[in-house]
This record gives sequence, C-alpha cells and structure tokens, in this order.
Amino acid sequence: MLIGAIDADKQVLRINPKDAEACNFLGISYLNLSRYPEAIDAYKNSISIDPNYVIAYYNLGFAYNKMGLFPESIDAYKQAINIKPNDAQAYYQLGLTYDNLAHYTEAIDAYKKAILSKPDYAEAYNGLAGSYSRLGRLDVAIETFKQCIRIKPESEVAHFNLGLVYGRLHRFEDGIVEFQKAASINPKFADAYFGLGLFYNALKRPNKAIDAYKEVLRLKPDDPEVHYELGKAYLLSWDKISAMKEYNILKDLDKELANQLLDFINK
Repeated sequence: MLIGAIDADKQVLRINPKDAEACNFLGISYLNLSRYPEAIDAYKNSISIDPNYVIAYYNLGFAYNKMGLFPESIDAYKQAINIKPNDAQAYYQLGLTYDNLAHYTEAIDAYKKAILSKPDYAEAYNGLAGSYSRLGRLDVAIETFKQCIRIKPESEVAHFNLGLVYGRLHRFEDGIVEFQKAASINPKFADAYFGLGLFYNALKRPNKAIDAYKEVLRLKPDDPEVHYELGKAYLLSWDKISAMKEYNILKDLDKELANQLLDFINK
C-alpha cells in the first residue's frame, strides 16, 4: 500500500511537476517507509516550489531528526516558525531536537513558546518537565509533570516520568503511586512494572518487587536486566533456589549479568 502511495504521488508530479503539495505527500510516503534521504529530497523539492510551505519545512525537520541530523532539523523547524510564528507543534519538535543535543536551556525556551501558543499542550509540558529534570531542577520538574497530568490525566508517560523524578529524590512511595497509575492506564507498559520492582526493592519489599518483575517478564520474557533484578529480589526474600533459576536463565542471555548475579548468590 505504501509503495502504491509513492507511485500515485509520482503520477501527480508527472502531470504537474510544480505541485508542492504532491512533493510533500511524496516525502510523507517515503518517510513512512523509513526512506529518509528520499523523503528529505521530496520535502526540499516542495519548498523550492513554494518557499512558504510551512508543513514541508516541518516535515523536513522531522525527517532530519529521524536521521540524527539534529542541527539541520533545528534549521528546518526555525524556518517553519519564521513563516508561522505561533506554530506550537514546530516549537515542540524544536524542543525535542534540542533535548536530543542535550541543549536543555534552549529546549525549555522552545517548550515554553509551544505552551504560550497552545496552553493545553500536554506533550509540551511533558517535554518541558523532562528538560527541567535533566538540568537537576527536580522540584520544578515535578510541578510541571503535574500540570501535564492535570491537562491529560490519561498520559501514562507523564505519570511514569513523574515517578522517575520522585525516585531521584528517594521519594519511592510517591514514585510507586505514579508507576501504578502508568501501568493502570497502559497494562502493557513494561517500564512501569520494572520501575515498581526497583522501588519496592529499594523499600525492602522483595515480594512486591518479585510480582512486579514477573509482570515485566510476561511482556518481555528475554530481558536480561529483569531476570537479574528478579534474581536479586529472590535473594532479598531468602529464596536462593529461585535466584539460582534466574542465574541459569541469565547464562544464555547475558553472561556478564549472570556472573554478577552469581556473585550476589555466593555472598
């Protein structure tokens, strides 16, 4: 179906080579197939036909992002913003790109401008909170994640990220509450269960941790890190036999982690 879309877009361009919208759609078709260089060429063609085609600049930035060409992505988003100064989505994507470069101060500025243009932009609040967290401004990050959740209570990602920040402050009980909410919203959110396991272990509740790690393994049965942490939780609950079972599983998944677990078992 996607190959057919490319053929259809090319057919339109054969009829009218100066159709900027068709060039943009061709770029989207290539993007959906992860053919990023071709997508970039199509977006550039669209822009050469219509230099004020803001969507093509936005899509160009997204394609550059997919290729890890972050400076080029920033330039494209800035061009989109020059044409449409109140484009909240362009500011949001600009913030994400700055985050990818670890330019967190610039990311914060971009997210704030996205929110100024769209005050109920939950994803921008989530991005903003993440940048604050990476800068170590944890109290501000917590309040910003909470604002995101007020706007979009069903955001499992915001609940999960808030839980991570609580963990950095050793507020494990609060973190557990947020991870539980994330898992309740999305029962297939493996990272939320893994976070629960880590926090329960930190609070010396190995039986709760074991239950959480088993939920992760139900979703990701061959994850070596989970088998490793599960083995440690079994040891904390004085179940050496089960810990050895995890060791035997780990030997085939990650020998280094298996040896680390064995060291714990033999202590």
